[in-house]
Amino acid sequence: MINFAFLARNLLQSPARVQETERFCIILIKGNKNEENMKTKILLPIFLFMTIASNTLIAGEFEERQAIQEQTALLLRSRNFRELERLAQEYRVDRSRTPSGVWKLTCFYAGIPGWFADINIKDENYWNSRKSRTEEWIKEYPNSPTPYISHAIVTKQYAWKFRGGGYAHTVPEEAWQPFREHLNKAKAVLEKHKEIASTDPHWYDIMANIANGLSVNKSEFQKLINEGLKKEPLYYQLYFTAINYFAPKWHGNAKDIEEFANSAVARTKEQEGLGMYARVYWAASQYQYGERLFTDSNVVWGKMKKGIDDVLKQYPDQWNINNFALFACLAKDREKARELFNLVKEPPIVPVWKSESNYLRYKSWAHGGRGTDLPKGQMAAKETVLFR
Repeated sequence: MINFAFLARNLLQSPARVQETERFCIILIKGNKNEENMKTKILLPIFLFMTIASNTLIAGEFEERQAIQEQTALLLRSRNFRELERLAQEYRVDRSRTPSGVWKLTCFYAGIPGWFADINIKDENYWNSRKSRTEEWIKEYPNSPTPYISHAIVTKQYAWKFRGGGYAHTVPEEAWQPFREHLNKAKAVLEKHKEIASTDPHWYDIMANIANGLSVNKSEFQKLINEGLKKEPLYYQLYFTAINYFAPKWHGNAKDIEEFANSAVARTKEQEGLGMYARVYWAASQYQYGERLFTDSNVVWGKMKKGIDDVLKQYPDQWNINNFALFACLAKDREKARELFNLVKEPPIVPVWKSESNYLRYKSWAHGGRGTDLPKGQMAAKETVLFR
């Protein structure tokens, strides 16, 4: 008999073992005619246990995000629409956050492109099964926003399957027509059911994501963003998706990003102080600038530094602290870097620094160690689950 509690604890201690556990389960069900159904039946109790145990066993921000994403995909594979509805409603109504402040609702929906609808898989049978699954969900819960948004995500992912994730000049000419066609189909689903589906703030995020892919003009895009943020000004993911649109590699420039960062502060200052300024430029570093944030963008470090303080007042999580310490280093502010390094509980979060040796070099620099050179090719880890 499988010890689900043991396996779940194993996963929670190291989520990277998920694939290993899946392979183990596949061995157990090898030869069964309905392999996917059997696989999910075996894995589902593991992830349900993970949810129950998460408050005490999940080690940090990254692990919690990943656990939510994987749970969404697993429940969808197993057609457990009732539990999906319960979770989405809870995250939506309670505005539940991860330790770093990211909405759990964002992580919930990120499980679909991350674990259920992979644009790198070209097999049409795979995509037909994905689309039919979300269509089945819609039939069972026609008055819920969640299945319409999920179906639009799958359809959007199907569109990107044709285009691929590379730059425009690498896309085959014949891929553009089906890419735009299926993006428009995803948009049509959302627009047709807007009255129901837009009660969930992620409706606007997916609409903005689609609008970026369809290259809508700035005034149309800004109108969509303004409508979404007027309804829910604290839904971080919509700000991050907007920054992708305003990035120079898409449809904007450094001036657009700075203007949007300041407008984000104006919308949220009462609740967040200057925190959204820091979060918006964190996203900008991911979408566009990398370690060149303080040379190529219009970011004002003094304002971002105050925003960092405001974020940490509410969310003094190690994920935030590690990333903000890195930004202080990139800004060459030794004093702020030293202050933040003193808050890091070692061992550090290695994905932020890319390696422990990088972390040690940055820390040495912040504390006035020998040598002034900082590691190259480094950028802050993802503010949230950013996906196309």
